[in-house]
Amino acid sequence: MRIVLDIERLVLEGWTMAPAEARRVRAETEGELSRLLRTAPVPGRLSKGGAVPGLSGPAIQLVPGGSSEAMGTRIARSVYNSLGGGE
Repeated sequence: MRIVLDIERLVLEGWTMAPAEARRVRAETEGELSRLLRTAPVPGRLSKGGAVPGLSGPAIQLVPGGSSEAMGTRIARSVYNSLGGGE
């Protein structure tokens, strides 16, 4: 199965970060989401194909001053779960 996932915009309300940190968070989010889609069951919303025009994930707790890697991992897992992964 081939999955193409294009996240046009990711909004983190209440967070301000430098461009370099944003790039690190984005890279970690992409890496973790790719890993989940390769190794875990295909999320319910993606199993039948088609597009998901918008997605709102549950609130996640991010620790101020936490690592970009930890933030990206939590964001990716939230996106994956919102797609129906881990059901």
